[in-house]
Amino acid sequence: MKRLLPRLLELLIALLFLYAGAAKALDPATFTTDVENYRLLPALPSALVAVYLPWLELVTALALLLNRLRAASLLLLLAMGAAFSVALASAWARSLDISCGCFGTQGGSVVPALIRALVLLACLAWLLRRELRPPSQDPS
Repeated sequence: MKRLLPRLLELLIALLFLYAGAAKALDPATFTTDVENYRLLPALPSALVAVYLPWLELVTALALLLNRLRAASLLLLLAMGAAFSVALASAWARSLDISCGCFGTQGGSVVPALIRALVLLACLAWLLRRELRPPSQDPS
């Protein structure tokens, strides 16, 4: 029972990133526009991010789902989530009216996306902390 909540949370996060990665990989042109709308990178790096990122999300989510390199998967997802949170906060601070690009064409506006991203970051940090804790220190 003590391992059920973390494994269930890992499953939900892996499925979330599989869906998000697939939605973006299926429509790279729209995702490229979404990345460019953040106005953080020039056109070519934006296009490279838009092509590469969905596949990184898919591979990392699959690794987490298959329990391969769990700590590395969680760390990569945490890093991607942190970078995305910074991009969202930057867009919000600059009053950009953009779709977050999270789930392809079904992305949301900046503030709800930022709240979701921060909740996801907290979950990922908790899971990574549990994963890196020595087994003798596992209180739950």
